[in-house]
Amino acid sequence: MEKNPQNTSVTKEKPVRQAKSAQAVPVVVHSVRLYRRIAVTFMALAIIMIAAVLYLSLSKATITVVPAQLTVAANFIADIVKDPEVKDDISGKVVSVVVSGAKEFNVSSEGAKQTDAKAAGEVIIKNEYSRSQPLVATTRLLSSGGILFRLVDTVTVPSAGEVSASVLADSAGIGGNIEPSRFTIPGLSEQLQKYIYAESSQAMTGGVVYRNVLTQADLDSASEQLTAELLEAAKKSIAEQMGEETFSGVSYFTEAIDKKTDTELGAETDKFAVELNLRVVGVFFDRNALLDIAEAKLYEQVPAGFDMVNISKDNLKTTVEKYDAEAGIANVRVELEGKSVVSITSDILNRGNLISKSPSEASAMLEASDAIESAQVDLWPFWLTKTPRLKDHIEIRVVLPESK
Repeated sequence: MEKNPQNTSVTKEKPVRQAKSAQAVPVVVHSVRLYRRIAVTFMALAIIMIAAVLYLSLSKATITVVPAQLTVAANFIADIVKDPEVKDDISGKVVSVVVSGAKEFNVSSEGAKQTDAKAAGEVIIKNEYSRSQPLVATTRLLSSGGILFRLVDTVTVPSAGEVSASVLADSAGIGGNIEPSRFTIPGLSEQLQKYIYAESSQAMTGGVVYRNVLTQADLDSASEQLTAELLEAAKKSIAEQMGEETFSGVSYFTEAIDKKTDTELGAETDKFAVELNLRVVGVFFDRNALLDIAEAKLYEQVPAGFDMVNISKDNLKTTVEKYDAEAGIANVRVELEGKSVVSITSDILNRGNLISKSPSEASAMLEASDAIESAQVDLWPFWLTKTPRLKDHIEIRVVLPESK
């Protein structure tokens, strides 16, 4: 049986799209100017960081220091013996001789005594009168300055002529030392004085004389000179006693056994003689061994924070203090000097004290020490105004004065 289709209509419904409500989405619009600021700021920070890194890594200060040289001295007594048994004893030999001599010496003018005397000189006596004029010895001649002189000898002055005559001051003293002058002759009449007079062309001298006086300085000087001459003679005698035996060092001791002079101290004289008997002791020793001991003692005197830079080995000084020629022993004072300078490791040159200082501040700080003669600070790069903040970037160079 057929089913009749139902007359039904099917209606297809189209899906209905519901309109979504439009939501406002914010749109951020960045300006070009803002981005530019950010970029510039970033670059500036980068440059600052790079500059800081370069500053810390490349900045440098070089400080050149010229140290003051400190004299260091060793002074001690060394025993010179024939057969050393103690560690610091020095092998040596002692020889003694006696020498004698005499010599004449001149007295030094430095001790001369000033004495007044009568000045003397020459005058020309002129006669412009019609007859000759005799003048006896001691005739007075008065200078234009009022100083009186007298003729030494009798003279006769011819008419319309002149004669040369010696004159002597009437009184002793420096007042008689006058310059060239015209002289009147008070013993003549006033009329004759106009025609008969005297003139001098040279100054009068001798109003003061100096007489040499023997002084203690003269005696001491003479003794020293004679001692030196006798010492040379003694050295030859000692060398003969030494024979072929030799030592690298020697020190001589002199002792006056007897000394005489033929003139008393304070006497007026130009010459005097000295006679001297002299004992000379030659102490011979091993100089190298003595120098080794002296150097060791010298290093003991170097202050903390200083280094020895020079030892005056050629100036090793030895002086005989005591001796016993028979026993063959002597005590010798030994002196040796050296130069020391501040060490690079000294607190005076502590780099930590020199950070962040201007060149003048750093130099002044170093030169305030007696150990520093001068200090010069050089900064790099050139635009820096202060030393680096890191002490590892500060270099100190010590330059000795002779190697400037």
